[in-house]
Amino acid sequence: RNLSRLQYLSLAGCSSLTFSSIHWNIRMLNFRPSNCRRMETLPLQVTVQRYLKELNLKDTSITELPIAIGNLGNLEILRLQCRSLEMLPLGGLSSLRELTLQFCDKLRQLPESVGELTHLTTLIIHYAQIKYLPAAVMRLNNLEILKVRGCPLLEVPFNPRDSSIDKICMVGLRQMDLQVTRLKELSFCKGVCPNLQRLNVSYCHELVVVGALPTSLISLDLQECRALKEILGLSGLQQLRLLDISGCDKIEEMPGVDTLGSLIHLRADGCNKVDRVEKIGLKIKRISRDSCDVSSGKKLRQ
Repeated sequence: RNLSRLQYLSLAGCSSLTFSSIHWNIRMLNFRPSNCRRMETLPLQVTVQRYLKELNLKDTSITELPIAIGNLGNLEILRLQCRSLEMLPLGGLSSLRELTLQFCDKLRQLPESVGELTHLTTLIIHYAQIKYLPAAVMRLNNLEILKVRGCPLLEVPFNPRDSSIDKICMVGLRQMDLQVTRLKELSFCKGVCPNLQRLNVSYCHELVVVGALPTSLISLDLQECRALKEILGLSGLQQLRLLDISGCDKIEEMPGVDTLGSLIHLRADGCNKVDRVEKIGLKIKRISRDSCDVSSGKKLRQ
């Protein structure tokens, strides 16, 4: 039959799938769970689908994507869950808006070409082997959501020690999650992520110091960062409404905590050393400590 009008194709249960040719003008192509486990390479026929807008690859044996994937100039969504994936060329995907990488166990780095994805709004990396993000991500001014979770991430590219950062960048970023990583220090250069609203660095058990932070933050989640001793970037966070330091039982210094005029909810369960939270004032509506909420105007000490 003539399938020239086919726009959506889901290949389910195709454990021995092979391709001869595809000539359809498809918009969405899904290789779904437990499907194409024997597929070790992406068929080149897929890379000529010029109208393709969404490509989902899940549970395949693909080790690398072909350079020809750059021919998919209209591709907007690329979601990969490929445990054998090692190489990820991204050049040419000029329309890409979402890149999601989950359980890519052998993926150790993102290419510098990620900086060419100027329309990218969402970048999600869960449970890969990535230790460093390329400096090129700093050029992604349309990026709104950045999530890196369960990766052995050691450092972020916007550390103040990098003297090459001298301009405002990542201006569109609103949400950043760096959960369950191996960061030891987190600090932002001035001008980086100037509109960031939500920062989640929870369950980073090696994190010791949090330095300068974007003044635009309204939510800061540091729960269960059990090695954390100092939060030095609280001064100036006049828009911060939620601060979660529960489980951070080694915190000793939080200079500027008494200047958080907009803070309405502080979670400090298990933070026995932080007695100075009382100095924040009466504007806090909820203070949670040792699973006890204290309403505005009451002391933490019972």
